[in-house]
Amino acid sequence: RQGGQLHHAAYKAMGELQGAIAQKAEALFSKLSDEDQRKVQQIFLRLVRPGEGEADTRRRATLGEVGAEDHRLTLQLADERLLVTSQVAGGGEETIEVSHEALIRHWDRLKGWVDADRRFLLWQQRLRIVVDQYEENHKSSDLLLRGFPLTEALEWLKKKPDSFSARERQFVMASKTRVLRRRWLTAAIGGIVVVGVTLLWLEKQRVTVKYATSVVMARLYLVSVAEPEMVIISGGSYRQGDIRGQGSKEEQPVRQVTIKPFAMGKYEVTFQEYDWYVELTGGGSPHDQAWGRGKRPVINVSWNDAVTYAKWLSQATGKRYRLPTESEWEYAARSGGKDETWAGTSDEEQLHDYAVYYKHTHGTEVVGSKKPSGTGVYDMSGNVMEWVEDCWHYTYERAPTDGSAWLEADSGDCDRRVGRGGSWFDHDPGILRVSAREGGSPDVGASYLGFRLAQDLP
Repeated sequence: RQGGQLHHAAYKAMGELQGAIAQKAEALFSKLSDEDQRKVQQIFLRLVRPGEGEADTRRRATLGEVGAEDHRLTLQLADERLLVTSQVAGGGEETIEVSHEALIRHWDRLKGWVDADRRFLLWQQRLRIVVDQYEENHKSSDLLLRGFPLTEALEWLKKKPDSFSARERQFVMASKTRVLRRRWLTAAIGGIVVVGVTLLWLEKQRVTVKYATSVVMARLYLVSVAEPEMVIISGGSYRQGDIRGQGSKEEQPVRQVTIKPFAMGKYEVTFQEYDWYVELTGGGSPHDQAWGRGKRPVINVSWNDAVTYAKWLSQATGKRYRLPTESEWEYAARSGGKDETWAGTSDEEQLHDYAVYYKHTHGTEVVGSKKPSGTGVYDMSGNVMEWVEDCWHYTYERAPTDGSAWLEADSGDCDRRVGRGGSWFDHDPGILRVSAREGGSPDVGASYLGFRLAQDLP
């Protein structure tokens, strides 16, 4: 600089520096897995303030808001000087922001993301202002969305569930619940006798008022319920257990089992389905490990959580949903009792086409991303290990042969329940075999545990 003016060389050097930052970001991004690339995209989009007729700028957000609670990718990006983390004064939550606005202006990939999502990002920016006002005013219901703003928010939530922070999603769902409750009250005033039924049901079931209200509203068709897509599984007989001698004594002895026709969930229960249940009933919301929610299988749910969900769905719909029995599960995974090693194939070279597991991923994937078993049911090998109804037994000695759940009889351990199918977490394809089985505490969830539902046929 001379005489208060930048010389051409200085401008050139500055441009080269800005270009170098963008090149560094692109080089790092290209080395990431597909899953981590998706996460990085979400992180950066939450750190950009889109301009309306002016330049896009950076915004500061909390780590929880960007969905990087495990810090792994955040720290990697910070180590590369692409992001900057800091602590809010007074010991508040740690925050994160883009290290330099040159990254927003010169990284073509980020510019493309922002341009493609600009309409949503501008809307989300307005939503954040409303959410801040809502929380600053002790979550006053007067500040919840209604009418067209709520309709618009629900449409965006359906289209882009992974782009919402937890607080944004909770605000939109609280707005929806308020509208539904008002409809319910209007119906009650119109002559629907709900209060007496609800109180009687509460007394018998010992559940919360919100839980009972959700059931009554569902039975009166005042609120929609997300039911799983079911597949009819024809009955038949098959050999259950370690037919090929590849497993342990826990899969022995092999025995002939007869299965009645039943219905099995085509997919594992998803976050989208479970989150709506949580919103209606006021239960706890399981963590998604920053992998995303929506159509991914719900994780971090215990056996008790799965049973409670099935019970609620049964009460809300008037249909009986339950966990599959261990024998039903293996029959469906074996494509109706075929002698298959994994669900859909016995060729390990083809396993990647049918199963989500550690060799190819480091987290769950959207349900139905792989090929189904021969019964038309997806993700029976891998993605998440699935809870079934049975108590844990160390062998199949004296196990029932009619397809029913094996409970406490014959020294069963109901302090442990059975999980089947292996998960994304498993390195060893042997754990994904259709006969492999594990036991776990019914009170404990994990990032590799989920479930699907079954139904008896009339």
